[in-house]
Amino acid sequence: MTKYNSTKPNRNEGETAILAVSLVTGFLMLLVVWMFFIPPAEQGVQIAYAGLQETPTPAPPGSVMSQERFEAIMIAPDPNENDHWFPNSVRTRTYVTGAATSTYNCFAWALGWIYSPFEPSYFGGSGTGTVTDVSNYMTGEGYTEVTSDGDWDVLFWAIPSGSSGTDDDLVKHAATRSSYQGDGYVWIESKMGANERIVTRLTDLDNSINVSGNPHYGSRVLYFRKD
Repeated sequence: MTKYNSTKPNRNEGETAILAVSLVTGFLMLLVVWMFFIPPAEQGVQIAYAGLQETPTPAPPGSVMSQERFEAIMIAPDPNENDHWFPNSVRTRTYVTGAATSTYNCFAWALGWIYSPFEPSYFGGSGTGTVTDVSNYMTGEGYTEVTSDGDWDVLFWAIPSGSSGTDDDLVKHAATRSSYQGDGYVWIESKMGANERIVTRLTDLDNSINVSGNPHYGSRVLYFRKD
């Protein structure tokens, strides 16, 4: 009877080397596929950006004001059609949120009264819209006067009256704090007379001047929070 050797034949060194190369090549191919063709979420890999991730700030509402309207309302050659301008303003951060209309003005917008203009005489007192008149009116309507760095909802600008102090200064403009607050600046929303309602940086309305070179809106003087 012929006896068979049950011992498996040994592979020679060449076969072993080929097998090893094949295994390594296959592993590398799988690794490439895993890295470049499988989404990270499916890889089970959590990708961290170590302090670089930030919650995106919502874009300001409205659309950027056109060059034509910006030149007519905000900043333009002297004189312009409105006889005033805002040297701090920048068109690309001036957003239109309401159409031009004489139905309401800045005071009406700030007080939520947008069905007719709110005239300075409506603040009562002297009937001229002084800082004292506005302060008394606003507190009587349930607003609390706060500082510029406080949690305010409405603010007012006034021009000097010539008297000492600011009590008799004449209030010329009002705005509300915008729901948009981005890029490290305070943003406001205000109605520009009979022109458009805009959202812009608070500081963009500072230092406004008229055709005579005098203050147009004046300085920020009053801040209020609606309780």
